[in-house]
Amino acid sequence: MPCSLGHPVEPRERVLPGLYRCLTWVTILVPQPFGPTGAVQPVPTSYPHGEMYYDASVEPIATCACGQYAATVCPQCRRYRCPACQPSGGPVCTECADTAVPPDAADRERRLGLVAQIPEPTERLLQAAMVLEDDPGDDLYAALYRVCPFLPFMPGMTYWEPLAAVFPPGPQWVPWDSGMVGRWFAARAAAQRLRPGFEIAEGRVFAQTAYGWRLLGGSTVREDDGFTDTAFVLTSGAVLRAVAPEERRPGFIATRRTEPTGLNLLALAELGGLLGLQAPVG
Repeated sequence: MPCSLGHPVEPRERVLPGLYRCLTWVTILVPQPFGPTGAVQPVPTSYPHGEMYYDASVEPIATCACGQYAATVCPQCRRYRCPACQPSGGPVCTECADTAVPPDAADRERRLGLVAQIPEPTERLLQAAMVLEDDPGDDLYAALYRVCPFLPFMPGMTYWEPLAAVFPPGPQWVPWDSGMVGRWFAARAAAQRLRPGFEIAEGRVFAQTAYGWRLLGGSTVREDDGFTDTAFVLTSGAVLRAVAPEERRPGFIATRRTEPTGLNLLALAELGGLLGLQAPVG
């Protein structure tokens, strides 16, 4: 059984029993600056397709304890887990997370102190977001400013939980430049050969195609129901939200229109997780 694009079965990589990753090479046009003027031109860039799909023709598909098909293995309990029981970017499954002992305040400050020594500002911001997402605390933005004093200060900033409904709807201001974060992440992802997880088709006939990573609840925009919208970071570094997106198949999003958006703290932490960032040891 091939991937959704009909590529040959080989080459592919076995991720879990019955779950495979297509390794057929595909070519896309990636905008890149050229020359002293910095003019942007599309450059053909090839990378392995990377779509993960299930194939029960070779062996039984691994299943999660909840009965759904597995997509990963929890590194702590070593059990097969589906995307619902171990969300993308999560270090452990929800069951292990529920039983984990929360870090104490001293450990949190020690970790933040190590992060504050990272010289690259965007990497420091993402690593600080990862620490604070693990243990937010009541002083979340105050702690963030201590670690990243280069951020513009806005008195009275509060942190809105992305997975909780907050009214009124609309955009939420954040003190970092989400566009700069998106471009930095795209460059690091390309250097690490991190495959994009989604294909986004846009337009009336969905003729304009881009590739990137989906961040559930990662936008700074609250929709009419009060919940946070999803954000996408494209391989070009653009940070977008899709208006009325439709997932036609796993890894393929169709939408009539996209528009720029910002990244919230949850999204920064997930981007750091995707890159495999780890706090320095000192």
